Amino acid sequence: MTMEETVPGLACAAGSLFSEQGMPVCPEGQRERVSMRCLQIGQKARIASVRAEGELGRRIRDMGLVPGVEVEVVGRAPLRDPVALRLPGFTLSLRNNEADHIVVDLLDGNNGNNGQYE
Repeated sequence: MTMEETVPGLACAAGSLFSEQGMPVCPEGQRERVSMRCLQIGQKARIASVRAEGELGRRIRDMGLVPGVEVEVVGRAPLRDPVALRLPGFTLSLRNNEADHIVVDLLDGNNGNNGQYE
């Protein structure tokens, strides 16, 4: 299963797959613009777009997840879902199926934990 099957036109990184645990495998060197789900603990990114429409898109934007906002992954639950994000002024918990609809640009000098999930 690839990310294209989850959100048409978007891969976690070009051609990436999901691991046996259901987590995206994001190849190194292809990590400029990815789904928010691909971010590792400690990584920072800037939201490029929200690809959700309708009620889900409105809810995501109402939570402050709009293009231009910088986010940092500060933690994940034991089963990797949800993810804790730090935004300016607050921390937010987001489910992976919601994170799949958010495209982010990784910020320079920011490798998180080298592509490994904790």
